[in-house]
Amino acid sequence: MAYYILIFDQALEVMLEKFKMGADSAKNEKRSTMVVETNTKYISEIKQEDEVDIMLTFFDHDKKRLHLKLEMIEKKTKKISASIEWLSLYINLEARKVTEFENEKLEIMDHFIDQNKDNFNNEDLKFSSKLELFGASRDFSKKNHLEFNIKGQLEIKDFRKEIINYLDKNFKGNEGFIKIVKNSVFCSEDNNIINDDFKIIKDQKIGIIPPIGGG
Repeated sequence: MAYYILIFDQALEVMLEKFKMGADSAKNEKRSTMVVETNTKYISEIKQEDEVDIMLTFFDHDKKRLHLKLEMIEKKTKKISASIEWLSLYINLEARKVTEFENEKLEIMDHFIDQNKDNFNNEDLKFSSKLELFGASRDFSKKNHLEFNIKGQLEIKDFRKEIINYLDKNFKGNEGFIKIVKNSVFCSEDNNIINDDFKIIKDQKIGIIPPIGGG
């Protein structure tokens, strides 16, 4: 099993160098990434002499995080032998803190996504976006959060529509609940209020804050 992870790790390093976040960045800029969560699937055995290709099947980012999925393809059979889904944070190694990507690196990643997005597969991703419920919105679920399967990036104004669709389906279009969603503001994981043009990605955690009194 460790051999599979080693191969994936080496492939990830190649990609990080492309985005200027690899070993050179760690040494010279004191910036690197830290894996915070993975989901690995071992599907079939790879023997020592077997040759494999590593394919990037999904990639996205926000201001501080990378979300990607790699698949290991056995060259002879063309079958998937393993896959790994990755969440990583961008780290200031001197301060030992999470930091935001520089504009240059954002541009490199966005250009890469534009060139390759037609080849990405959003299906079967493990990590989903979580909507934390506050105030009157806690009536939407017994768990104080909702999970949504977001494909790629989604603006908050469109996320409102997704939430309303959920309410239509599960609460028969409860007008009081829909009013709460329309009048609420949203906040990021670091508790900053975000506007309707803010783009969220599949694995992101967002909070909904209704007005006092619920509407």
